[in-house]
Amino acid sequence: MSLAYDPNQAIAELSKADAKLGKAIRKVGEFQLNPQRMTSPFEALARSIVYQQLSGKAAGTILGRVMELFPGKRIKPELMLEMSEEDLRGAGMSRNKVAAFRDLSEKTLDGTVPTLARLKRMADSDIIERLIQVRGIGQWTVEMLLMFHLGRPDIMPA
Repeated sequence: MSLAYDPNQAIAELSKADAKLGKAIRKVGEFQLNPQRMTSPFEALARSIVYQQLSGKAAGTILGRVMELFPGKRIKPELMLEMSEEDLRGAGMSRNKVAAFRDLSEKTLDGTVPTLARLKRMADSDIIERLIQVRGIGQWTVEMLLMFHLGRPDIMPA
């Protein structure tokens, strides 16, 4: 996936606008952000829910177990709603994460969570407004999606 902006131009403009920031940019080194491919907002947000408040290794193990529950190891909203809480809990998910997964599934199916094609055309603020309606998804999580999956500039998570 390519970025929607020229990183060299952005670096030059930021460095010119703020000398201290420019010094920090030079110290950090070459720009290396390559947005991660996202098959669907549902899958990206499901992954985010699993990874919240866990070490990467533990979350990866749980996500792997959850994916094993689904045909082709692809988590789909319709199938998530049919999955028993026992099976999801058995894979290592907490009750809160199961509830968040179910809410994400429902909001994907009812259109609250936009398709990837629609998401790409939406303004950052509109994406944030829509996605924070999902249980377990806060502004910071959406901002991570904007930066690392959609390659959006001008995101400054608090």
